[in-house]
Amino acid sequence: MTRLAPKKTEETPAKTKRKYVRTKRSSDCVTLTPRETIPITGLSVPATYWMLREGKMPAIKVGKRFFIPKAALMNWLATAGGSQIAK
Repeated sequence: MTRLAPKKTEETPAKTKRKYVRTKRSSDCVTLTPRETIPITGLSVPATYWMLREGKMPAIKVGKRFFIPKAALMNWLATAGGSQIAK
């Protein structure tokens, strides 16, 4: 005995999965993401996030996300990260 597929009476819309769309940030943003600061600071990814969690790098925390103001980061780097430069 063969099974017949049920007849489709109505056409059902295709199910689509929502995908996170990453937008490109313009160069005139006043804040940076942690990954955008890595080429500027020369720190590794884990070191950058550690400094953000410990409050050693200037940042604004919104929920679980960090935003680093450009001006504050440049000032922080100019003052050697708040400590003296190793000789």
